[in-house]
Amino acid sequence: MHSKKWETRRIRFVLFLLVFGAGGCGTFNTNTCSIGNAITVPASDATPPTTSGMDIFVPNQPKFTVSPTAGPFTVAVGGDDKIALVAGGEDPQGIQNVKIWLDEIWYTAPGSTQVGINHIIAQNPHKTSVGDDGCSARLTTFTLDIKQRREIESAIGYDAVLTSEAVNFGGGTVKSKYMKLEWNRHP
Repeated sequence: MHSKKWETRRIRFVLFLLVFGAGGCGTFNTNTCSIGNAITVPASDATPPTTSGMDIFVPNQPKFTVSPTAGPFTVAVGGDDKIALVAGGEDPQGIQNVKIWLDEIWYTAPGSTQVGINHIIAQNPHKTSVGDDGCSARLTTFTLDIKQRREIESAIGYDAVLTSEAVNFGGGTVKSKYMKLEWNRHP
């Protein structure tokens, strides 16, 4: 059972998503965005996004935030934990996509590992053309279920390495530093 403090965090997190929108820019209503500012998609953008960051909510832990200047962090997690991830990016000329990347290692027996390929587990692309409406910021969310992930390889230990990436309309990118989650790392 989760503590009262954790329940309060979950309620705040859900309220955050309801207020700011879990899907990024949300529905356009005459150039309004649920986060960031309304922009017109430029023909080019030679600079990288201003920032990319991710908040990681681990049960019974403080909130962790990784960005290009914050992190990396490593934290032990429980075998049944569900980790809430909220990634975002900003660029004054607009954000086309925000991605959450996952790299995994399963420890299947003492001294034996299976390495997962670094892959995108969540993203929120904005499908638009030059001159269309866009937003200067976007979000994407994901819940990482440690039990589900570790059972893929019948693991006795599991590591998850998470990063976020923001992509602007010119194709420029910026990545956060990583957050490493370890379950039963030294069986």
